Amino acid sequence: MATQRLSYSTLMINKIFQLLPDHLRGKQRLARLVLKILRKAAKSQRVSGSYGCVYELPNLIENVSFELFINGAYERETLDFMVLNIPKDACVLDIGANIGSLAVPLAVRRGDITIH
Repeated sequence: MATQRLSYSTLMINKIFQLLPDHLRGKQRLARLVLKILRKAAKSQRVSGSYGCVYELPNLIENVSFELFINGAYERETLDFMVLNIPKDACVLDIGANIGSLAVPLAVRRGDITIH
């Protein structure tokens, strides 16, 4: 399936939802409703996330992709913990469980570590 660029309406939805606090009550429910109405959820999308990261999302139905779309980051608390607690110049293994939703922003935020 070819990745498509976000339409203007989807791009605006993406930016609006990323401006809202991550744990705003009802944010995910509202985003799913809006995307369902626009029928964009099943299509692959390229989105800009937090920290200057760009992701090729296979769809917006799967939880990791959906959270990257509406929040700009996946499990921000986990990422913050990793940034603060991984030793300087460490080597980190990404075992490939998804699309690099933690490894990519970790590499951006911690230029001193090596990720394989």
